Amino acid sequence: MTTEMNHPADELSRRTFLRLSAIAGAGLMLNPLFSFGKDASIEEGPFINGMIPACLLLQTAALAQQGTFVSQDVKNALQFSIWLTNDSNFAFAGLLPHRWSVVAESTFSAMPKEKPSFEAGTVVSNVANECFSKIYSSCDQKEMHDLRLYHDSFLLRNISNIDVKQTTKDELAIFFQTLVSPMITRTHTLRPNRDDGMDWIVQMTRWNRAYHAYCQELAQTIIEPDPKKENAYINKANFMNVSDRSVRYAIEGKAFGELKQIDENKSVYGKALYESLKRICDSFKS
Repeated sequence: MTTEMNHPADELSRRTFLRLSAIAGAGLMLNPLFSFGKDASIEEGPFINGMIPACLLLQTAALAQQGTFVSQDVKNALQFSIWLTNDSNFAFAGLLPHRWSVVAESTFSAMPKEKPSFEAGTVVSNVANECFSKIYSSCDQKEMHDLRLYHDSFLLRNISNIDVKQTTKDELAIFFQTLVSPMITRTHTLRPNRDDGMDWIVQMTRWNRAYHAYCQELAQTIIEPDPKKENAYINKANFMNVSDRSVRYAIEGKAFGELKQIDENKSVYGKALYESLKRICDSFKS
């Protein structure tokens, strides 16, 4: 069996490794399973965070750079490092739940350079909630967990080009777990706790426990999904179709000259990706 996930930089194609690192790092950092100040096993409501908005933002950014019609202001707002450095936290801060983002918004209002990126992130967050909240709001706690798990695994498997025949679930789990240290730093940057260091340690311990458990589940689902659950949560829910124009252009990195070239989308995710780019472009016209 290959050891590609044990040595990702050497064995994975660079494109796959970069995509997987960016999507997994961003999505897992924003996963509602790891909310602070509460039992990490308790899910939040239907607010959509985690892999879905993280992938939407990353792919919207990719489409913006590929669209020859997209203004330079939009390109600049969505030009950030896939490694989620401090320079790219501004757009991702817009994906946080409202109780966090209002704090960030007041901070960014006095930062003319960073504010457009934050606003672009909030556009994507709003689109994600509009498009996916109906699916999630109809679920109970257990079903919501499985729904997120299958949506996350499907996004990672299809957008990152993971070859499930050449990768084991243990290798994947180890890879996801290697992302934990930089994610802790990034999470603290987005929501610092300066008043109570001990509380921060307790919360991060709880977060780390939930994160490692989810990594195991996620790796298992990517490599060996339950056909019945995948059919229910992906196919019947019309979650994502990789043949949708917006998804295909984002994955393949194809240039395009007008928005209507990517408007033929049937899945919920494909339509959300198109809508995210459209709204961001429209918001920069005013």
